[in-house]
This record gives sequence, C-alpha cells and structure tokens, in this order.
Amino acid sequence: MNCCAKKALSKRDPEFHEIQTELAHKLTWATMMREAGRLSKSDFQEFEAHLTGEYLAALPMSDFVAMTKDGRYAELEIIASSDGKRDRHDVLKDRAALNKKITQDALDEAWASQKIDSKRYAEENRKLIGNSDDAMSRRIVDADDDGSHDRHDSPAMDIFFNRNLPQDDAEPEPGNVPRLPDSITAPPAGDGGPKDASED
Repeated sequence: MNCCAKKALSKRDPEFHEIQTELAHKLTWATMMREAGRLSKSDFQEFEAHLTGEYLAALPMSDFVAMTKDGRYAELEIIASSDGKRDRHDVLKDRAALNKKITQDALDEAWASQKIDSKRYAEENRKLIGNSDDAMSRRIVDADDDGSHDRHDSPAMDIFFNRNLPQDDAEPEPGNVPRLPDSITAPPAGDGGPKDASED
C-alpha cells in the first residue's frame, strides 16, 4: 500500500487503519525474530495465519464486499486457515500463545532500549499476564493507584528478569545477559532510588 493509499484509508476508516498498522508492526517484529533464530519457521507461519485472520475480522464492510468479489478474501482465508489437524479451540489457544510470546519480546526490547518507560511496560505486560499471575497483576495495579512512575520500576524489573534470565541456579552465558536501561540501573546524583525512563 503506497503513501497516498494509507492516508486515504486513515481518513476513511481510522480504526481499521490503526488495526492494520498494528498488525504490520507485529509481522515486522515476528520476521525479525525469525531471522534472529528466536522464532521457528512453523511458528512464524502460524503467526502469519493469526495476523491474517485478525485482518479479515477487522475488515470494513466495503472492503469485505470488494475483496469477496475479486477473490482476494478467499485467498487470504486460505492463509488464515489451520493445518486441519487441530480443533478450533487448540488453534486459537496456540495462536494466542504465539501472539503473547512475540508481543512480550517486543515489549522487552522497547523497555530495555528505553523506548517505553516502566509504567507503560508494566501495564502492557499486565494485559498479557491476565489472571495467570495475580500477585504481579496486583503489584502493577497498586503502582497505578499510587500514581507514581517510580512505583512501576520494581514490577517492571521483575517481569523482565523472570522472562529473560535462567530460572535455575546456572549462571547465564557471557554476552547473553539482557541489558537494563541506564535510567533504571544508575540512580541520579543525590538520590538513592531508581529513575523512570519517562523523566529523561
């Protein structure tokens, strides 16, 4: 889609344009993970099918009608379909797990490179955690209620380390230790506490 077409779509249907942009970002990140060896070929194809299904589900009626008439909708339905060896519940479960894995990877990179602050990182992770970790979810909610960005540093660091460092007693391999943002690891002069990335 060229620049003019994107602008026209954003004006005609801003909600669909936003969804389309998010799906494109997810596909780009999944491609990067695949090239880096962090996502298998089969998982990438499964995720591509998931994103295609999300795209079809979000289509405005006018686009749906046009794509049905010219055959594009049927072509995309094939891409979005499963292998036929699993029931619908298992397919949805597997694709949801992949979406969570890839989104978490993107969040980790964004936080570690200080593109998002601890508050945003913690809150986005809470959406992914859901009811699977009530204690962590409660900590993030408490930090939200407190209204202080600094309160999000502790749960953010715990989320990051729990996901990226070995969970046993083994020492991580040299060069394989995730880098924390400087604003987290280096307290400002005259202050013993951590500084939130949003204050930079």
